[in-house]
Amino acid sequence: MLKAVMNHIKSIFGASEEGQGTIEYILVLGVIVVGIFGLVAMTNLGTAISGALNAVTGLFTSTPIG
Repeated sequence: MLKAVMNHIKSIFGASEEGQGTIEYILVLGVIVVGIFGLVAMTNLGTAISGALNAVTGLFTSTPIG
């Protein structure tokens, strides 16, 4: 199925054999990004990251300099 998708993308963009590697990297990157978003959305990881960032932001904003 992945090969069919790659062939379809190649036909759309008119990619030659040299462009096939680039298309493969783009597809793999897309799968990784979708996986990360799925992991963050389906677990408490997003909440944990948000809490950590808020804690760090609080450290910078609550301490007066001088």
